[in-house]
Amino acid sequence: VFFCADFLRRDRDTVTALSFAAFFLCLVNPGILFDLGFQFSCMSTFSIVLFTGKIEAWLRFLPRFIRTGLSVSVAAFIGFAPLGAMYFGVLSTVSILANLLVCPLMAPLLILGFLGGFSAPVPILSDAIFWILDILCRYILGVSGVLGTLPFAEKTVQSPGTLLLAAYGVMVVSLYCLGEKRGRQSAVCILIALALSACQFASDLYKSFGAEITFLSVGNGDCALITQGKTAVLLDSGGSPYTDVAAKTVLPYLKREGISVIDAAFLTHYHIDHGAGYITLLKERIIKTLYLPYHTDTELKPALLRTAQETGTDVRFIGDGDTVFSDTVSVSAFDSDTGNAENNGLVYLAEVGNVRTLITGDIDKQGERRLVWRGAALRADILKVPHHGAKTGGTDIFYDAVNPSIAVISCGQNDYGHPSKEVLALLEKRQIPTYITEKNGSVKIIIKRDGTKLVHTLRP
Repeated sequence: VFFCADFLRRDRDTVTALSFAAFFLCLVNPGILFDLGFQFSCMSTFSIVLFTGKIEAWLRFLPRFIRTGLSVSVAAFIGFAPLGAMYFGVLSTVSILANLLVCPLMAPLLILGFLGGFSAPVPILSDAIFWILDILCRYILGVSGVLGTLPFAEKTVQSPGTLLLAAYGVMVVSLYCLGEKRGRQSAVCILIALALSACQFASDLYKSFGAEITFLSVGNGDCALITQGKTAVLLDSGGSPYTDVAAKTVLPYLKREGISVIDAAFLTHYHIDHGAGYITLLKERIIKTLYLPYHTDTELKPALLRTAQETGTDVRFIGDGDTVFSDTVSVSAFDSDTGNAENNGLVYLAEVGNVRTLITGDIDKQGERRLVWRGAALRADILKVPHHGAKTGGTDIFYDAVNPSIAVISCGQNDYGHPSKEVLALLEKRQIPTYITEKNGSVKIIIKRDGTKLVHTLRP
């Protein structure tokens, strides 16, 4: 585009060139528009082009070598900050400093890299160049490592709503207008941004009076999060012997929702796919109290206790008939033990906003029959279908007792036949709306103040 401008005797324009490049890439591969790398690169580059000069002018009281690096870092931060908050629920507090310490080395690294490649026929020269490159790379990695370990390196924030993102965009326009000495336009943009922020605040305030129950898509495992206001309760954490489900799915979701503390965490039974994720969550020190069943343990139980002790997390054991209150959320425990591994644990009845949710772990038909004598105490509006919808469960007497209006099956791709045709047929016969995390992704049920339940499916 730059060459075309020269050929046509037109002024060069960097924004036009970048816009054309982005448009061409999207034309060749439309899917790239949803690629995080593409989004971060575009936003940062556009922001650097638009704001570096203006920020540098505002920082003219600083020495030039500091002013230039700092203006580029701040401009880049303006571009990628909302994406970091939206996708990862974090804002880096050290990124500007990191860029200031590292960016001056980018040009020398690029030049030395080319020289190193072309000097390959001269071993002594190439060795010397790559020795210098090694030192520079070690310095960059060292800076990243040191800054990344600082306790204030990142700030967990709630993923901004649509209105707040729009307000941020308008404020960026206001900043640009201010740099162009268009004070009136800048003031108008500020007023619009304040109005949008006020609308977002009012919307969030209204939502805080209700509650949310989210069944996270953690593959072949269970994980349910209940939130109301600032209270957060977790029932099972997911887990896998092959991947860190908590680090991959649970923690990112908590960060996006702005949840930095789990007030109470419960485990149904000591199976990896239900409790291994707690190891990671304990290490992150975000759990206030972990509630565990008394039952016969596997090797997961000592691992949980050891990690909790190392991190100073409060651990309490819970049994049949116990009820835990965490602000506006109550969780009652029912013993489902019948002597086999699947029933060797607890079933939890969580109540928030007059809506009851039954978390059933992996109980089978024997476990279901053991629970039905509780009668009305077992009734629930939302049922987490036992054992990922396996055919080992699904008795009419159990579903008569629970009488749910919504059913959720938590499973991923598997060779076990989950969910089974028999359980799906039972749910269909009873006309119970059913959501499966393998197909629907995470399932969020929003409970309004009047008890109305709205279901949103969140594809990964």
